[in-house]
Amino acid sequence: MNVYLKIEYSTGKVYEYSKDEKEGFEKHTSEKGKETYRRYFPRGVYGTLRGVTIREVEFNGTKTKEVSVAMRDKDQNNVYLNLPLFDGKKNITDYAEGVISYLGGLTQRNEYRIYPFNIPNENNPKYSTVGVSIKTANLETEKVDEDSDLPKLKKSYTKKDGTKVVGEIPEIIFEKDFDGSWTKDAKARNKFLYQTLEAFVENGNSVEETTTPAPKAEAKPAIQPDKSFDKVAPSVDNDDLPFG
Repeated sequence: MNVYLKIEYSTGKVYEYSKDEKEGFEKHTSEKGKETYRRYFPRGVYGTLRGVTIREVEFNGTKTKEVSVAMRDKDQNNVYLNLPLFDGKKNITDYAEGVISYLGGLTQRNEYRIYPFNIPNENNPKYSTVGVSIKTANLETEKVDEDSDLPKLKKSYTKKDGTKVVGEIPEIIFEKDFDGSWTKDAKARNKFLYQTLEAFVENGNSVEETTTPAPKAEAKPAIQPDKSFDKVAPSVDNDDLPFG
């Protein structure tokens, strides 16, 4: 059986979608009043890694891409966790960056837990820390390895005091325009992340769906909240996050 999972962009919660009422699913009402059903995975997604694929999806004539992480759960279901690759401005999303940053340390047929997150900033609700945590795990017990320390690419960024933190992922450049507004240049970051993802997929790590294709999205592709002026968002390590 194939199981297709998505994320709620505003919360990072993983869910399975259904247009019909099912056991274990809860009703979800969209802003336009449309009622559908969702089964949430509050502890993240546990499974044996099968591969990673770049999927092209279409909604209302608009094409976009997703990062699809293929796993096999303990019930032998083929699980596909699909995360938006691009936001509305064609930048790589923070969720996609989270997955890409771990690719160098992932191995097919190993067991992992994948946990997307969106943690609001207590001091400024306009901003949040968004990404993905990946840890080795025991699939049968669905528990993470507390000593898991997978290698992860780090972000480059500039602190408020002007100090530069240098990582493998190029920095997003912010510049003040003539009218006092800020412009955002993420081209180097986007190129690096996309090429890293492409290289991983093309190196024999992709996987084809085994039966029917994924159902059409029930909503428009997720748009990443604009955080253009969040100039000092730090790189986040697993140990700093409130989950285990």
